Amino acid sequence: MHGKCTCTVLLGGSHQGGNDKTRKELTLKELNPQDKKRVANLVKELAKVGEEREHAEERLKTERLAFEERLVILQEEYDAVIKEKICIQLTLIIICLIKNIC
Repeated sequence: MHGKCTCTVLLGGSHQGGNDKTRKELTLKELNPQDKKRVANLVKELAKVGEEREHAEERLKTERLAFEERLVILQEEYDAVIKEKICIQLTLIIICLIKNIC
C-alpha cells in the first residue's frame, strides 16, 4: 500500500440510558495487535470475495456464450422444421390437385 492508511474506530462504550461513543482516526501502526489481525483478516476476506466474484463473472460469461450458441442452433433447427412442414403441405396440396384433375 502507498500512502497513509487510517481507520476510524469507535472508542468508549454505551452506558445505561446513554451512548458516549467517540470517533478517532488511527493509522494501522497505532492499532493494537488484535485489531491489526482483524483488519488483516478483513482485507483477506475482501480479496477472497473479489476473487470469487471474478470467477463467478467468468462462469457467467462462459455460460452465456454457450446459451447463445445453443439458441442459434435451436433457431436453425426450428427454421428447418418449418421449411420441411411447408414442403410437406405443398406436396399434399399438389397430390390433391393431381387426384382431382385426373
